[in-house]
Amino acid sequence: HRNLFQFGNYIRINGSIVDSDMTGWMLVSDDKSEAIAVVIDKSELHRYARGRFVFAGLDEETLYHVEMRPQSNVDYSISFDAYGDALMNGGFDFNHINYSEKNIHGESGRFGSRMFYISKIG
Repeated sequence: HRNLFQFGNYIRINGSIVDSDMTGWMLVSDDKSEAIAVVIDKSELHRYARGRFVFAGLDEETLYHVEMRPQSNVDYSISFDAYGDALMNGGFDFNHINYSEKNIHGESGRFGSRMFYISKIG
């Protein structure tokens, strides 16, 4: 994904990390065929209900496959298909984003993050 990191269009999502409990950013290719999204939840109350994370910069009429990057400290994965308009308008429910994330000592952390790879289907 080097090309996407180097040349992708950078979009900040949900405000800044200073002003919001849940924030993130996306890198989207010029042709909107692929993207990488990073979601960060820095709330100390992350075990409670959270809002939705709304993606940006995708093509509304394109069907995408969204897959969470595997993490060694997280015991589940997320993978689904959705149209760009659903991802950008409805968003994605990130309730309990950190519920199972553990640090190197096996303890729950104060914040968590997830990286998603988004690719056009077909």
